[in-house]
Amino acid sequence: MLVDPVYDQYRFWEAPKQFLLELLFGFSKKGEDDLLLIEDFLHSTADQHAVAFPVETAHLRWHAERALDQFRDTQQAGFPITVIRQILRELSA
Repeated sequence: MLVDPVYDQYRFWEAPKQFLLELLFGFSKKGEDDLLLIEDFLHSTADQHAVAFPVETAHLRWHAERALDQFRDTQQAGFPITVIRQILRELSA
C-alpha cells in the first residue's frame, strides 16, 4: 500500500497509505528502538520494491528521514519542573 500508485486515488486524508504513514510516524516517536525499526522497515521496503515502483520508493526514503526528524523534535527537553517552579516563585515574589 505504501508504494502502489493504485492507492493514490483516495483523498490523502482517506488514503490507506496516509493512515499507515501516520501510524509509523507515531511509533517512531516512542523511542529510539522503535525509530530504528521504522527506519529499517521503510528502507527495506524501498529496496524490495525499487524496481517496480522507483519514484514511490524514493518517497519512502524521504519518509524515513522525516521520521528521524520528528523523533529528534520529540526528544528536545524543555525546562525541568524544578526550574519552572523556581522561575514562577521568582516572578511572583
